[in-house]
Amino acid sequence: ARGLRRNDIGRLAVGAKADIVLVDLKHPAMRPKREPLRSLLYVAAERAVRDVYVDGRLVVKYGHCLDY
Repeated sequence: ARGLRRNDIGRLAVGAKADIVLVDLKHPAMRPKREPLRSLLYVAAERAVRDVYVDGRLVVKYGHCLDY
């Protein structure tokens, strides 16, 4: 981001162009632990998603959509 002279990307902050999903790796659907990506894609899907940020804003917290 710095090399592109863009301060709206490359960081996690309100107003930044960042989308991120936080996954609860301790969720029962995330078994076996040795293959978390596979567990997320094929078994857990949305059940293990804890928080979601879109454009740097929290839109899902502890699995519940926030009302804006």
